Amino acid sequence: MINNLLTPAPDFSEPLELLHACHGRIEQQCATLLKLPDHLARYGSDTQAQQAAERITRYFSIAGHHHHEDEEQDLFPVLCQAAANDGETRIPSLLDKLVAQHAEMFQAWELLQVGLGKIRRGEMAADLSVTHFV
Repeated sequence: MINNLLTPAPDFSEPLELLHACHGRIEQQCATLLKLPDHLARYGSDTQAQQAAERITRYFSIAGHHHHEDEEQDLFPVLCQAAANDGETRIPSLLDKLVAQHAEMFQAWELLQVGLGKIRRGEMAADLSVTHFV
């Protein structure tokens, strides 16, 4: 018997598992982002910092952006409809709060990208403030 050591990644046939896996990747990128200021203080914008900034930027500019779109366009309307069918009144307001949080994160991301761009170019980013993003 062959024991498969790798867990296959969820695909579109398992949409909720796919969103959950995406949240895990978001958490990984945020963990790297939180480590970046200490790394910069110790080593400056070295190759490791530049690569981390590049990966974070690429992830949140592409996959992270699509993730929020998927939630807002595909998941949230289904949840609202299911809540309405069940007479649940709290779900729509909770989803409205999530949409507002997405907007806040997008604004924070716009600011954070400036600092990450400096790091990617090998410059120091003294204005790298991650506390309002993660």
